[in-house]
Amino acid sequence: MAHEDEVTGLIHQFSDPEVEPAWRLDALLDLQQREDPRITLAVLRVVSDAAQPVSVRLGGIRALRGRLRTAPHRVEIAQVLARIVSDSAASDPELRLEVTVALGDCIDIPGVMAELCAVCAEPGELFDVRYAAFMSLQRGGPTPEAIDVLTRLSSDETLGLSAQSILLRWQSP
Repeated sequence: MAHEDEVTGLIHQFSDPEVEPAWRLDALLDLQQREDPRITLAVLRVVSDAAQPVSVRLGGIRALRGRLRTAPHRVEIAQVLARIVSDSAASDPELRLEVTVALGDCIDIPGVMAELCAVCAEPGELFDVRYAAFMSLQRGGPTPEAIDVLTRLSSDETLGLSAQSILLRWQSP
């Protein structure tokens, strides 16, 4: 029971907007050392809240990324992350960059590939975010969607040569 009380206290400290961001991130570090199903959902709530400080949301995204391959709430995590990256007008560029990298770990979840493809194909997107989406897309392997996007990107001024190179590599045995 003491363990549960400690986890509850840490979740409260991390989630409380009245607590200084540095203390919240410290609580997050403590939470990451524990295995408790409540932690993932609490971190996800903070990450999805645009009113939270960017530093706290970034810490949360990094914590979630460590759980993306095994988390029981993997689909919910990917959906929240995809919403963040899709909202280029409202989301902080550093946050979107971290999310785009994290999404590379869940290409198999419906909607994630489409979101990464949209970011890759958007020439007005920030280069770092666009390139991170490109690399995440590549990590997903030669899926029909990825091949289609890379084929379209082959003539792109910025990513064209890289897209061509990946397509050639995927075609070679």
